[in-house]
Amino acid sequence: MNDMKITDHPQYASLYEVGTNYIVLDYIRGKTAFQCLHERIHISPDQINQVDDALGYARKQGFYPSDIHLHNL
Repeated sequence: MNDMKITDHPQYASLYEVGTNYIVLDYIRGKTAFQCLHERIHISPDQINQVDDALGYARKQGFYPSDIHLHNL
């Protein structure tokens, strides 16, 4: 599965298990990009670059995330 290819990148949560209708991964405490924008919390260029780097890494591993939006970043 492509889901299991991203196991060694610092911007990805650890993925422990993938089932037919579920995935198990690390819980990451914090605010989403949407919440930050809504609450006028600064998002630095470095943070944006980290997201870009992580998505580029996923593409190179053959994984094309289709559910990426401000509510889950």
